[in-house]
Amino acid sequence: MTPKELLTKIAKGKFDPIYYFYGSEDYRMVEAQKYLVHQFLPDRQITTNYTKVDGRKTKCADLLAELSVYPMLGERQVISVNDIQSYKPKELEKILAILNPPDPNRVVLLKSPSARQPKKNVASFKKLCVAATAIEFKKLGPSETAGIIRARLKKGNLQIDSKALTLLTTMTSGNLGAVDVECRKLIDFMDAGATISEENVRSISAGFETYSVFSLAEEIVRGDAKRCLNQVHKLLTIGSSADQIMYHIEAHFLHLFLAKNNKPLPARVRWITGKFSEQARKFSSDQLETALILAAETTASLRRSGIKPETAVELLVVRLLDPSSLDA
Repeated sequence: MTPKELLTKIAKGKFDPIYYFYGSEDYRMVEAQKYLVHQFLPDRQITTNYTKVDGRKTKCADLLAELSVYPMLGERQVISVNDIQSYKPKELEKILAILNPPDPNRVVLLKSPSARQPKKNVASFKKLCVAATAIEFKKLGPSETAGIIRARLKKGNLQIDSKALTLLTTMTSGNLGAVDVECRKLIDFMDAGATISEENVRSISAGFETYSVFSLAEEIVRGDAKRCLNQVHKLLTIGSSADQIMYHIEAHFLHLFLAKNNKPLPARVRWITGKFSEQARKFSSDQLETALILAAETTASLRRSGIKPETAVELLVVRLLDPSSLDA
């Protein structure tokens, strides 16, 4: 079942007894969970009949005891178990066994957050998908993201030009939470009826971390040393870690290397292959390979004592700003 099919079914008042939520988009999972709970339980029962269990902190025996208590007098009940993958295979078997036969007055939601989602080929994942209605929450695709952005802004009485839409779609990277945050910012700051430009997006949404780091990599390619170093300082000041910055720099230069050598890019950025190909013209293939080696060495140095992380990142940025310094 897809997330869209889930919401459509719930809107019709049809619920399955056991769900398993997993995937790369935690925000979408949380929103779907809220919707499910509010649709299944009357408002007056949410505080008493909605139980959330942390699988990493709750012993199997305690969870089994919670699941063995059925709602009374026809009242409805929702039990949400986060980090269900934390339980051992034999414990998971007991948990799934106690859920049968299902109670029509109860919904049990089992969840695995994106950071700890089990591999799809392991036995526990397969058991969960067989025992429950499994829904995978993926990041939104570019066209879906752009459509949601347009709809959100239209609702806020705003239009957006094509370049601004492309930039906003890129910066939010299919993250629905980011889309909501950035659209709210634009609606709050822009005058009703205005058309959002690329410059509006850059100035108003510059605080979003993923975009800011992505923008840093683009500035490195452009070669503006002062702007790059100021941006590194800003990112570190507002809470980004050196590891996070390095992750995005490495990813950006890997995409440049792939584009330079006519290799397919990862699906999530393939739709802007042209942009990476254009930037890659500034470098030779050997220079990009050297850049990737230097970036990997810098990332490794962050885990060792000695040079300050921010200094390590700044030294790498200075080196990347001059393609000739990357010649063997």
